[in-house]
Order: sequence, then structure tokens, then C-alpha cells
Amino acid sequence: MSDATYFAIAAAMCLVPALVWGILAAEYARFMGFFRSRPVLRRLAVIGFLATTLVTVNLVVAVLRLLLPVGLRTQPNIIRDSLRTLDDTTIMLLLPLFRHGARYASVRSAPPTRAWLVANYGACGVATAVSLLAALGAVPVVAMPAVLVLLGSYVIGMLVLIARSLAQQARPGGWRAGGLGEPRTLDAVMIICGVLGNVVACAVAFRYGRPALPIVVGSASATLTVAALQSASALAFAMPLAVRLPATVLQRLVMTATAIAGTAVLYGGADVLTARVSDTETRRLIDLAAITAIIVTLVPLRAWLGRAIERVLFHRTRQRRAELQEALQGLSPELGRLECCRNAVAAFTRILHLRGAAILLASGETVVHGDLAVEVLEAVWPRGAAMEKLPARMFVSDELRDAPALGEALVTADVFGVVPIRSTRQSWGHLFARTMIFTALPFHVEDVELLESFAAQLARVLDGAALLARAVAVERSLAHAEKLAAIGELAARIAHDLRNPVTAARSLAQQLMGQPSAPFAAEHALILGELERVERRIAGLLRFARREEFDYGPVDLVELVQGTATALAARLVADGIVLSVDAKIGVTVRADREKIRHVLLNLIENAADALHETAGERRIEIAIGRADGMATVLIRDSGAGVPADALPRLFEPFFSLKPTGTGLGLPIARRTVEAHGGRIDARCALGGGMAVDFALPLASEEALPS
Repeated sequence: MSDATYFAIAAAMCLVPALVWGILAAEYARFMGFFRSRPVLRRLAVIGFLATTLVTVNLVVAVLRLLLPVGLRTQPNIIRDSLRTLDDTTIMLLLPLFRHGARYASVRSAPPTRAWLVANYGACGVATAVSLLAALGAVPVVAMPAVLVLLGSYVIGMLVLIARSLAQQARPGGWRAGGLGEPRTLDAVMIICGVLGNVVACAVAFRYGRPALPIVVGSASATLTVAALQSASALAFAMPLAVRLPATVLQRLVMTATAIAGTAVLYGGADVLTARVSDTETRRLIDLAAITAIIVTLVPLRAWLGRAIERVLFHRTRQRRAELQEALQGLSPELGRLECCRNAVAAFTRILHLRGAAILLASGETVVHGDLAVEVLEAVWPRGAAMEKLPARMFVSDELRDAPALGEALVTADVFGVVPIRSTRQSWGHLFARTMIFTALPFHVEDVELLESFAAQLARVLDGAALLARAVAVERSLAHAEKLAAIGELAARIAHDLRNPVTAARSLAQQLMGQPSAPFAAEHALILGELERVERRIAGLLRFARREEFDYGPVDLVELVQGTATALAARLVADGIVLSVDAKIGVTVRADREKIRHVLLNLIENAADALHETAGERRIEIAIGRADGMATVLIRDSGAGVPADALPRLFEPFFSLKPTGTGLGLPIARRTVEAHGGRIDARCALGGGMAVDFALPLASEEALPS
């Protein structure tokens, strides 16, 4: 095989990594615009763009040096020397950029300090200056061996530092689309392989007397060996970046390779024809025809090939967007907020071929579909108003550098990206996606926009579900109010008709009890007790039917709860019940103090009654806090709870689970709380027992005593 063939093969070897690095440089240029509003990410994109561009230039220079004619390649001349100087300079410049970028690779790594930056780029400046002086002949011949050793040591040392930094940050396992691009063990292995390849290439170059990582050495076969080692090293260095952009790299690499192959075929055919034609004008015509064929064929072919790759390999964004849109249109607000989220996340996982996806709602609920360790996220992810402080997009680790616990949770759960579910009305929560490398969603600008579009449309569906639920709640409230009014009117009539005869009978029983010698004293006492119980029932009916007047004012809710608990403490201790009050902050509400005290008494007594049949620990816990601009009180017991089918009826008049209950305590409490502009709710507590919580409006600052 001739020397020309060796050099042509070596040039082809260097061209492949040059294409890969050029594609990466183009993607980082896009990221610079994508992260324009986020300084840290834009800085990382700029570093990536500069580094990938320098590597591309270095490899293109290697290709050009290998394709130089023999005379220019072997004899000293300005073209050869300029290409070699450019080759050495790009190597010196890109190493500190790679080391700088490695500091941003993980959420666990601290950003570089100013002293570190000065040392990193200062050493680069010194090495680059020495390299340029040596190239310009400003270094004495006797000092050249020392200079070459110095430059070689700098290059190898920087490569070792880069590999060491990534190895320290690398997490166990191979490549995956999750983990927000965190470095993995396989990344460190590829970097180490790249370093070793460059070391061996440097040793081969020294063996033939052309050090400093040259691409052209004295022997054609040795040149091919050095080119192969450097090409393999360049691909090893590119792999940790390319594997996180598989769709883009593969698509553009196939398109570029097809264009190059097509051009080579057309030019090769033209050369064969021109070799057989002696007429100069005919040769020019053949060359012109070849150029025209390239333009006419390859330009339309490029667009067609791009669409074919997307359709065959990835089924890209347009089809996904249409399917997701159709799935969202099939959601009905009547399903309710949680059911809409369940159907949406199931469709999201199926259409995008994800391993798992989840929605963490601001209200505290979690919806998950597929394989995703959502417990890790639930443990640290903020809910409610705290969600508003999170970044709008979380697809790379630097977006969570200020919140390492969240970044660590996303990495542990292998979450690829997070987007907020937010509308103009409110923030509903966050959508989490876990995908697989190669077979599913790669990181791409259009893919991120697709996820954000899906989350925004889902937020609008949830808005509709919330509005519908609110309308239904208002309708039910009106129906409940009408029902209460009718019941109240009936109760008032019954109580009025019963009160006079009951009062008369009660008076007669008291008179009979007042005569010690009268017979049937025990029977008279029983009659009096039952009549008093009926009197209490009638008083409850009248209170329920009566239109109450409220005396509103600022009330220290913590003091009121603690005072009510103290009043009941003796009775509760006698029954073996432990009562605890958790009030970490002071809360002042606008309320009728006496009416709210009756609500608290009723709820605590209900909790105590529920504990009478409890064999284990008897405990009542009261927690006071704030949520959504309201003061909240939660009363939870450790009893047996209530049946699920009874929960919706607890606040209905005359419905009671207690044998001697009137069924009016909770309805009166609900009416009192709602008259204050608050809300009350009952549910089964986690771990057993019953939990009742109510909320009251906070007092305005003007109403508070000075």
C-alpha cells in the first residue's frame, strides 16, 4: 500500500471525530441561546461551545495536514508550519476549558473559585506562549528538549486532572438519560481511555522524533498509527457528551456522512470521465455537471434524509405533540383533579416511551405511573408556595446547584427532567420524567419545549377541573343551606310543641322527687333524668334552628385552643387520654370567641368519645398553623376512625354514630365555621384514627390591638 493511501486512510480516521465534535459544537451554540436568561447555564454552554469548537478545529487541521501534497508535507514551508502551530495552540487552549467544564458536571461539585480560575487559565497562558515562541524559533536549540518535555508534561497533566475530577464525581453505573446528565463510571472510563490513547500517541511520536502530539510523523505507517490513536481518543472524549445527545448526533452524523459520500461518488465519477477526455473544455463541462449534480441532488436529499431519520428512528416531536394533544383533549374536567392527573401521566408515559413519570401536586398528592422512585422525591420536594421558588426548567444539574438536596433526589430517582405544571391562575405542581438512553427521549430543545407545552395544557385542564369542582361545591352548599333551613324550621316547630309538656312533666317529677317518703323514688329519678335528656335535645334543636348573631373581633387562636384544652384536661386525664397542643407560631383570627370555643369543645369531646373503646394508647393531638392565607386547626385522635361510607354524612343534621348522639354537634360546628368565612373537613388520619381540621380567616393588621 502506497504512502498516499496511508495518509488518505489517516485523514478519513480524523474526519469522523471531527464531524462528531462539530455536531456537538453546533448543539452548544444552540444551548447558548436556549439558556440566555440563566447566567450559570449560559456560562457552561459558552465553555462547552469554545471547547468543542477548538477540538473540531484541531481535528480539521489534522485532516488538512494529512492531505497536504508530499512537497508541502515534507519540506519546511509556511503552510505546514502554520497548521502545526495552530494544532499545538488549540490543544493548549482547550485543555483548561475541559477542566473548567468538568467542575460543573455534578450537583455535588462546588463552583470554581477565582484563585482556581486564575491558576487554570494562567498555566494555559504560559504553556501557549511557550509553544508559540518555540514555533516561531525564538527558543534556543539547546533549550528545545526541555521545552518539549514541559509542554508534553502540561498536556498529560491536564488530561490526568480532567479524568481525576470526573472520576471523583462519577456515580456508579453506565450511561442513562436520567440523572440530569450526572457523570457516571463509564464516563470516567472513556476519559481515562482517551488519556491513555493520547499518551501512547505521544510515545509513538517521540519514537519518530516528532513530539508534542503531532499527526504527521516520519513514517507513513507510524502516521497512520498516531492518527488511529488520536481519532480513538477524540471519540472517547466525545462519547460522554454525545451519548447525552444521541438523536442529534446520530441524525446529523448520518446526514453529513451521506453528503460526503455522495460528493465523493460524484467527484470520483467526474474524475474517471475527465481522465478519459483530452479536450480541456469538455473536462470543464464535466466538472460543472458534477457540481450541479451535487447541488441538485444533495440539497433536497438532506431534507428528505432528515425527515426519514426522524420518522424511522425517533418518531420525533411532531407526532408526539399530536398524540399528547389528543390525549389531553380526551380529559374531562368532570373526572376531577386527581383522575385527570392519573390519565394524563399514563398517556405521557405511554406516548413518550418513558420508564416512569410522576406528578407532585402543590396540595400534597402524588400521582405516579411506571417505574420511578417517587418516595425519594416526596421526602425533599417542596410543596405549596415553596414550589414557586424552584427554577422553571430542570434538565441539567446546574439549575439545582443552589438546592443540592433536590438535585441529589433527582439523580437518585434517575429523573431526566422536571417541568412545572403552571397556568395563569396558579401553580399546580411539577411533572417528572424518567426515560431510557437511546430508546426514548433524548435531551433536545424541541423535546423540552414539548414537555413544557404538555405541562401548560395539563395546567389548563386542571384549572377547568377546579372551576367545575368549585361550582359543584357551591351548588351543593346552596342545596345544603336550603335543606338546613327546612330542617331548622321543622325543628323549631317540633321543639316548640314539645317543650311545654316536657317542662310540665319535668316540674311534676321534681315535685315528686322532693317528697322523701313518696313511693317509687327510683322510678321518679329515672323519669326526671330522661326528661332532662329530652330537654337537652330540645335545647339543641332550638339552637340549631335559631339564627345566631356573631360578635366578630380579633381572637388569639393559640390562646383560645390552649385555654379550652386546659378546661378539659382533668376530664381527659381521668379517662386516660393524653392531649397535646402544637402551636409553633402565633395566629390571630377574626372570629366570635365564644362561638369558636363551642366548636373546639364539640370537636375535642367527639375525639374523646371516639377513644372510649380504644384498647391502646389514647391520644388527641391539636396542631395550629397557617395555610393559603388562613389559620388552620387540626384535631386528630388515635381511635378506630369511622367507616369510609360514613365520612360524607358526618356533617348532615341528625346523623350520628354515637348511640346517645343528637347528630347536631358537627352540623352546628360547620355552620359556625362557614359563617366566619372558613371551612371544615373530616377525614381518616394516616396511621388510623380520625382527623378534623377547620380554617378561619386571619385578622387584618388594622384590626389587631396596638
